[in-house]
This record gives sequence, C-alpha cells and structure tokens, in this order.
Amino acid sequence: MKKFGMILLSIVFLAWFFASMGAMIYCSRHDMGAIVVILFGQYFLVFGTIAIIANIKSHSFKPVILLFPLIGICCMIGGCIYQFGTEEIVKQLEKILPDLILAAFATCGAVIVAVTYLNAAKKKKNCTLCVNAKIVDKLVHVRDGVTVTSPVYEVYYRGEMQRLCSQEFTNMDKGAIGDVREIYINPDRPDEFYDPKTAFAGKAIAYVIGFAFFGFSIFGILMYHLYG
Repeated sequence: MKKFGMILLSIVFLAWFFASMGAMIYCSRHDMGAIVVILFGQYFLVFGTIAIIANIKSHSFKPVILLFPLIGICCMIGGCIYQFGTEEIVKQLEKILPDLILAAFATCGAVIVAVTYLNAAKKKKNCTLCVNAKIVDKLVHVRDGVTVTSPVYEVYYRGEMQRLCSQEFTNMDKGAIGDVREIYINPDRPDEFYDPKTAFAGKAIAYVIGFAFFGFSIFGILMYHLYG
C-alpha cells in the first residue's frame, strides 16, 4: 500500500511539473507575464518546502533553504496582484515593491541567523556526553568544482560500535581517516551529536550569509529612500 502511494504521488508530481512547464511556455507566448511569474514562484515554493521537510527529517536543518519558499511566495503574491489587481493597487505595489523585496531579504537574513543560533544552542543542550570518535570514512561531494566532505565517525556506546554522520559537508574540515576526536552525543539518541570541529564551519557560513542578507538589505532600503 505504501509503495502504491509513493508511485501515485510520483505520478501526480510529474504531471504537475510538466503541466506547469507547459502553462509557462503558453503564457509567455501570449503576453501573460504575471501568470508566468506565479507559475515560476510555485516551483520555488514547492521545491523549497520539500527541501525543508527533508532537512527536518534528517535532523540537519540548513536555514539558507528558507530563501526558496520565500522567493516563491513573493513571486506568487506579486504576480497575482499584477494579474488580478486594479490599476490603483498595481501602482501602489510598484511604489513599495523595492521596500517589500529588500524587507523580505532582510527578514530572511534575520531568520537564517536566528535559526542557526537556536539549532546550535539546542544541539549543545541535548548533546552532553563526550565520547572519543574515530573517523572511519568520509562522504565526498563535488559542488561547482569544490570538493566538500562529511566525516563518518565510529563510536563505542552502550556495548556496541555505532557509526554516525551529520551529513553536513564542508571543505574546512582537515580531519583524516583514522583520526580520533572528541564529539558530544545525545545520551538518549546517539545519532544526534555535536562535533565542535565541523560545527564551527557550518555556523560561520550561515552567519555570514544571514548577516550579509540583512545588512545589504537594510543598506539598500536606506539608499533607496535617500537617493531613489
């Protein structure tokens, strides 16, 4: 029954994907730009939502993925107003659109920083047991020509050897296979753990992205009102 449900869901997903693509092509050829923006926005919303759910299930939430549904929602709302709103509403939207876009990015930056901090604080609170972990393997991905890795640890806990991997990839961790380092695990659920060596890199990147979005957006709003 579960397999049938997955097959049905896949068919529905593919039908939606290609139907939306066909609708975008049709609308773009018939001067319906606002509808194209709405259809484009739904892609961001759906794929962003799927990414958020997958991250939550893997216990490794990356705040930067919040950008995708946010962009999707903004595209859909803006497209709907342009397509179905009155001329007066459209003029008002055009007037405040720069502020809305920059405010959305500033909010997203603030959320990235806040979620990163709260996730790190929660993990530190839950993961209190310090254990020696041996790096026995490394998962390797290549992103835009840059090789990033995620260490696979082996720890002895509750009378048995367990393998742990956070699935958090970075090119800043120089640990080699065979190295032993201290990590902190959740005593009640050892698959949740905190590695100070790799956690710093992930947090630093998220903080830089978050503060950059927030700072440049606020700067953009100020410049727009001063010189726009």
